[in-house]
Amino acid sequence: MMRLHDLSVTQQIMLIALAPLACLTIAFSALHLVYASQSSAHAAHGRALAMASFLAPAAEYGVFSRDQNHLEALLQTAMMQEGVIAVAILDETGQTIAARGLPVDPVLSTAPDEPMGAHVLSRGGGRLTVASRIMSPSFGDGPHAATSLSARARPLGWVYLVMDTRPAQPVALAAGLEIGLLSLAVLAVIGALTYRLARPIGAPLARIASAVNRIAAGRHDVTVPAAEGARELQALADGFNTMARALDSAQQSLDSKIDQATAQLNFLALHDPLTGVLNRRAFERELEKAVAASRRVADHATLCFVDLDYFKRINDNCGHCTGDVALKTIATLIANCVRAEDLIFRIGGDEFAIILKSCSPDDARRIADGIRETISRHRFEHQAQHYPIGASIGLVRIDNPDSTVDGLLRAADAACYSAKQSGRNCVVEHLDT
Repeated sequence: MMRLHDLSVTQQIMLIALAPLACLTIAFSALHLVYASQSSAHAAHGRALAMASFLAPAAEYGVFSRDQNHLEALLQTAMMQEGVIAVAILDETGQTIAARGLPVDPVLSTAPDEPMGAHVLSRGGGRLTVASRIMSPSFGDGPHAATSLSARARPLGWVYLVMDTRPAQPVALAAGLEIGLLSLAVLAVIGALTYRLARPIGAPLARIASAVNRIAAGRHDVTVPAAEGARELQALADGFNTMARALDSAQQSLDSKIDQATAQLNFLALHDPLTGVLNRRAFERELEKAVAASRRVADHATLCFVDLDYFKRINDNCGHCTGDVALKTIATLIANCVRAEDLIFRIGGDEFAIILKSCSPDDARRIADGIRETISRHRFEHQAQHYPIGASIGLVRIDNPDSTVDGLLRAADAACYSAKQSGRNCVVEHLDT
């Protein structure tokens, strides 16, 4: 069942405008129908009394002279009148002299105790029965006979007339139908005018409501066309568009920040936040890839462990903040020594790892020596003091199909430890993996 708030603004305005008018129209049509029915019934009542009053004196001669032809002609004329369904003429004793139409009710055959003139005997069932006395003057002797004529009139009989009042009902119904059709036409015209007046209000509001629903569904590039008509609706449309643009801009800014934050989180998940090189998590994943590649396509690589020498002095003498600066510098120096396809990792406090991809043993040794030499030549300066830094590097080839990640890590760590034991700042290659 549709409720009022389910209707659009245009429909509600039309309902507010047309509902009272429709109620008034229905009430007016009903009152008019009742009035028309009563008027038709009253008219039929008056016609019946008038006809009975006319027939009574007209039948006087026929009753007095017992002229049957005269009475039959009179009744024939009466039956030709609209609504007459029965007419009868009775003598003074109540015997039927002439009749047309329905038989005379025996109950009505007795003389009604009424004065002269037509009177209603019964009504109901769509019928009206009236009776009127047939009076004949009695001419007496004497000089005052003429003036006392009506006083000495005597009854000759009665005229009974039965009228059908039902034909008045179709007339009333026709009148009611006419009023109803006219009312519907008026309602249609008023409804069209109301729609034309309500449409400029309802249509912009409907567009704004639709735009709000689209925004709620996740769309943000939504605007509504400029409203025509009332200044309030124009201001509402302009305000909505301003709000929608602001919301779209805020959403784009938020999306950009989310993308940046997501990218930063993804970066931090695999990179060292201090030096910017890859972290230990990325190192383990890339080492597994390098081992798998060496088994599948013989894409041999070299793993390098770089353990900085004398770095503890910087932390102890200059502080960890200065040590962080030194680590950033070391990461940059290493990056300048390797190729673009090689990967650099910080796997501990002062420990780095490098995966040299598709690199021959000679090239790997040359790159490792270059890293060692570059770091050793660098003199880290702090507060007018120079702090030398060295690099002990252990190498292990990733070219044995039986190699495992753990085995490579142990071999590289052992080679790096050998470099430390050999006097530091040197490169040791582990040949047996």
